[in-house]
Amino acid sequence: MTHDRRRALLIAALGFLQLRHRPPEITPLRRWMDSWTGLGAALDGMVRQGFDVTLTRNGDAGWRALFFPSSFIHESRSGAAWGTTPWQAVQRAAWETLRRPSRG
Repeated sequence: MTHDRRRALLIAALGFLQLRHRPPEITPLRRWMDSWTGLGAALDGMVRQGFDVTLTRNGDAGWRALFFPSSFIHESRSGAAWGTTPWQAVQRAAWETLRRPSRG
């Protein structure tokens, strides 16, 4: 699978997870992505897109995910988000990162 195709699939999956109204067709995607397996898939997808990640837990405040380019050349492409679960933080931060237009 090409780099562009992987990126498009990752953006589509993350975009569906952002929907406020959750149609039943999204339930299997949500169930998979809201698990440790889905978290690993999202992280792997972001690494394949050239990003590094930090994921930290801050007590009762929740989880924080930060994606940043491996090269540090395009720092504006970084994205961070908080969530009550690690997968929620990763999904939000990945969405925040990938929805920005590429400048490189």
